[in-house]
Amino acid sequence: MGVSVSDEQLLDIEHTIRRCIAERTFDGLDIKGFGEIGVAIGVPTGAATAVVKRLPSSTDRRSLEDWFAYVARYEAAIAPHVTLAPTEQRILDTGDGRWAAYLVQPCYPAEQLTENILAAEEPEAGHPLVVAVRDAALSAVTDGRQAIDPQFSNFVWHDDELTLIDTGSPFLYHADGSPDYDMGAYAESLPAVLRPLTQKLAEKVVADVGTPSGNLALSALSIVRLDQERWLDDVLTTFNERLDDPIDRAAVMGRFDELHGEMQRIKKITRVQRFWVERIRRGQYEFFITDSFTGELI
Repeated sequence: MGVSVSDEQLLDIEHTIRRCIAERTFDGLDIKGFGEIGVAIGVPTGAATAVVKRLPSSTDRRSLEDWFAYVARYEAAIAPHVTLAPTEQRILDTGDGRWAAYLVQPCYPAEQLTENILAAEEPEAGHPLVVAVRDAALSAVTDGRQAIDPQFSNFVWHDDELTLIDTGSPFLYHADGSPDYDMGAYAESLPAVLRPLTQKLAEKVVADVGTPSGNLALSALSIVRLDQERWLDDVLTTFNERLDDPIDRAAVMGRFDELHGEMQRIKKITRVQRFWVERIRRGQYEFFITDSFTGELI
């Protein structure tokens, strides 16, 4: 399932993104999904055949190449465990001393997106889709060197085959099980004083995801974030069939409330950072600030 997006199209998107970030709007962008610091954008607008995901830009092309090499290493590690969406890495000269980096993927039909399938169907313990997510997640974490991000919004499901569409958040581990995490180009976008704290928090997340129960707990949590709590009990029943350390419903709901509070605090910090970049340094802020629980632009 190949796609074609020209450099000219990507540069147009880059310029539109910069304008939209400055104006606090999504006007002119075909938004397909929300992450914590980025969005997935359909190309061409209104009749998308591809989805592009923007990384932070950089003044150093090599830093982007290094990050892409890290992502490629991650993709190679998880490929034996789950089918990966074809993903092209692109780096563009924006003409103003910076380089823009994008991941380019096919735009899958809406009816194949896992979150839409869950919304359309009735909950069922042992549902083939839920079993496939569980088995792929457990297969990847078995040797302790990698883990997939098993949030249900990260998959498509077609002809009884699961495909992972998000490899932009690598989960890799050293031989001793400690996180093998590199912030890469993201570090440049942060004030120096925040980088050690951000690295520490990211490593904690990676460590939590690197165990069978921790990995599938993230997957179960994503059910609630997708407003599909009606599936939660059946998902946990399916997951716990394969876990020595079962996941408790109350723990998932408690973690949901905790995470929502954490994200609200992080968004406050990022708004301060945006003010510092735009008003004090008179620079271009790199990210949309969104509530990934609601999709609201803030």
